[in-house]
Amino acid sequence: MSTSSKKTGNKGENIAATYLEREGYKIIQKNYYSKYGEIDIIAENQNIIYFFEVKTRYHSSLNHPLESITYKKSQCLIKTSLHFLNQNNENRSWRIALISILLQRHTSPEIEIIELH
Repeated sequence: MSTSSKKTGNKGENIAATYLEREGYKIIQKNYYSKYGEIDIIAENQNIIYFFEVKTRYHSSLNHPLESITYKKSQCLIKTSLHFLNQNNENRSWRIALISILLQRHTSPEIEIIELH
């Protein structure tokens, strides 16, 4: 990953965390790693645990953030989520979702949550 795309990704994760907190989610952990992969943000809302993959693009980008979720990536997200649940003895309902962030030059970013699982 290039320095500029890492910088864009970090910016998107910060925007996503702020957005989730404003929407009533409680952030449990950021950048959770397991041998299966990484979850960008783990949060809870109304007794449900959410595992968020954050994808950030500039509005001028040719592809939508959702297009970056391949079958392999979705399997890694599921395995990493299950790993977290097992490690923390969690028995609550859970969801996997994508937070799509489209950055724009002179206006607020477009933020969309898309449930994946």
